Amino acid sequence: PRSTLFPYTTLFRSAISKMSFSYFSIPPILSIKLVSVDLLGKSLVDILYSDLTQKLRHEMLMKQAREFVSSESNAEIRFPSLITYERNLRTTIDYMRSEHVTVLIGNQPSLYKNNPTADEALMLYFPQMGCTYNGKHYSLSTFLYGLQKFNAVTKNVAESEQIDFIDLNAGIPKQAEYFVDSVHFSEKGRSEE
Repeated sequence: PRSTLFPYTTLFRSAISKMSFSYFSIPPILSIKLVSVDLLGKSLVDILYSDLTQKLRHEMLMKQAREFVSSESNAEIRFPSLITYERNLRTTIDYMRSEHVTVLIGNQPSLYKNNPTADEALMLYFPQMGCTYNGKHYSLSTFLYGLQKFNAVTKNVAESEQIDFIDLNAGIPKQAEYFVDSVHFSEKGRSEE
């Protein structure tokens, strides 16, 4: 019974549940697509008015990023997926050991920090779009808090399982040139590892 509940709870509690449901939603029964209208609209937006539309998109993203960085903490937010994360981590370790694989565990480095630059704020905004709790978007401080909780679980599991732990979060500088987004490394970030 526990394994049958796992996909359901993971799907509905995951950070990307809104994006998943949006992508996999059932399409309308009847949909009319006119290639000529789509082409005309795309031409107007992407070619004739590209300077304007790019500027407007950038301004909109900057506004959203500023709001994200300055939003208040959502301290009441729980992270129910921590339990699933720890269980999956331990299951993976057990499997790796059964296959006689040496296991090392590292935590998650990120660009999340207090007072990011404007360029860094743009890089941080993406996950916030899909992560909500009780209808509220997560704040930057909530993301920082959440990452600390997940990284603490990673370290605790490594210690309890007597596995070597690598503190990647402390080893990668929290600067834009080390990341391509909030958590994925750039070439420079990969060489820093």
